[in-house]
Amino acid sequence: MLHSQVREVDLDTLEKITGIVAYGDIEAEDTRHLTELNFLKVFRCAQLVCEYLLYVQDCLQATNNWLQADRCDLGWRGHAPAHSRPRPG
Repeated sequence: MLHSQVREVDLDTLEKITGIVAYGDIEAEDTRHLTELNFLKVFRCAQLVCEYLLYVQDCLQATNNWLQADRCDLGWRGHAPAHSRPRPG
């Protein structure tokens, strides 16, 4: 499953495991099942989730910048909020 996630960038699966990685209690797990290979899979999942969240953060920042620039453009076209408009002389 992990290899197909990496190869196909399965965002639905990444979104599903984000909560598991963030709030999972690894200390509550039976350590007999936590082999080195399983630990590496968990670590790689955590890396993929972090990469995804950083990507989403960048997208949100770009969208926010675009919206702020668009808002400023609207202000220059005479649609500025009343408090920023020049007062009549």
